[in-house]
Formats: sequence, structure tokens, C-alpha cells
Amino acid sequence: MKILVPFDFTKTSEKALMFALQHCNSGDSIDCLHTIGPMYVVPEVPIYMNRDDVLASTKTNMEEVVAQLSKSFPVAASQVNCTVVEGPVVSSIFAKLEELSYDLIVMGTHDKETLFDRILGSNSNSVASLAEVPVIMVHGSLEENYKINKILFAFDAKPNLTNALKQFLKLNKVWKVPTDFVHINTAKDDVYEQFDLILKKCYIEEEIQFPINVNVIKASNAVKEIEKMVQENGYNLIVMVKDNSGLFSGYFKPSFSINTVHKIDVPVLILKEKI
Repeated sequence: MKILVPFDFTKTSEKALMFALQHCNSGDSIDCLHTIGPMYVVPEVPIYMNRDDVLASTKTNMEEVVAQLSKSFPVAASQVNCTVVEGPVVSSIFAKLEELSYDLIVMGTHDKETLFDRILGSNSNSVASLAEVPVIMVHGSLEENYKINKILFAFDAKPNLTNALKQFLKLNKVWKVPTDFVHINTAKDDVYEQFDLILKKCYIEEEIQFPINVNVIKASNAVKEIEKMVQENGYNLIVMVKDNSGLFSGYFKPSFSINTVHKIDVPVLILKEKI
């Protein structure tokens, strides 16, 4: 598995890297990507470092942080690669995705979403909205030795789950974590088609090696119900399906998945409805 971790030296990005390191297996690789803004020569500044020196110095600092964090996990130095590029953060991430084929992105996210984030789009929201690759969003409050041992896969009545299930089962074939597939019914939804697809994918097409449960729960507020379920049942990872509405459609009405990310501290794996 190839994992991309956008890294900006913040607490949240360190926690994202720690999450990736802890869940990295012997055959996996992690690419840490740091982006710095365009550098300009300013006449008023008496000392100006050469552009290449800035990039090299930043990479050295990044490698030192990665080496320190890696000490707590059984990850070989050859499995982790650090890259520093110049340019806008989101476009640099997508340029990296075009350059190499990744199975997963792990990135930090702020605990609270601001109005500014909604209007301009935070980096993590933008990547989660646009990336075709599965994205795990990690909070800065995450414990150091965080283990995934129970997953909540929450879905609504609208998405086509075929692609999302394919992505999830590929990841969970490695993790082998018990998973509860739950539809939180806020109306009179018909989800029998989704149920049939889940059972067919898990038991007939994929022959999974982890236990699953499929259920419907009635609730007036889906996000609050997920928060309650996490507290009562001890889920360590929430899986959600993001539709293909795009970046600009959800500024003032964030999607179900993005809303959940910013309301609940548990890491959230966001899958795309279809490609």
C-alpha cells in the first residue's frame, strides 16, 4: 500500500503521520509531502536564502521530525520518503497524486471548521472533496498509540456504494477490523438495495476475513447519532461516503461526511461515491 501524508509541521499533521506510521505494514510505503509558498526576493530583506537552500533545509528538518516519530513504530527508514515542493498546498497534493498512484491519503484536520474554511475551503476539506483516493482525516487530539479495532461504516440512502465498498474492502483486507455497516434513517428511506450490495460484496465477491453487521437506526440527526454511537460502542474509525458534488457546492451547507469530521474527534475515512 502506498500512503501519502501531507505534512506542514503542525500538531495535526504530526498526528496524521503517526497514524500512518502505526498502520504501515512491512510492504507499505509512506510519502510525506511538505509544500512551501512561492519565494520572492524582497529588497528590504538584507538576507535572502537561495531557493534550493530553503527547500533542502526544510527537507532536512522534515526528515529529522519523521525519524523522531518513527522511533515509536516498527517502520524501516526505507519505507518513508520526504519531499518538499514549492507551490499552493492543494494543487501540489494533486500533482503528487497524478505523478504516483496512491492507495490512501492521511492528513490532519482542525477540530472546528470556521466560516473562512467554508468560504475558501480548508486544505483538508478540499482534498477530501476532490480526491478519488480514499482520505483519512485525523484530529490533533488523537492518542499517540491509536489502534483501530472497531469500524462504523455509516451511509445514507443516496450514494451508489459500489466504488466505496471496493475501496474500503481493499483497505480492510489488510486491517481485518470488525465493521458495522449502519444506515441512520432520518426519513422513510429504502436501503434494501445497499444492504444487498454490502452482503454480496462481503460474502460472495470478496470473501472477507473480518466480521460484519448490517443495521438501520432511526434518528432525527445523523451526526449526533454517530457521535452517540461512537461514545457507546467504542468505534475507532468512521467510514463515510462522499458524493461527487464537487468543491463549490458545500460551502455554506457542508456535506454529511465533512460535518461529521468536524464534530467528532474519531478519525474519518472518506470514500468517493464513484469515479
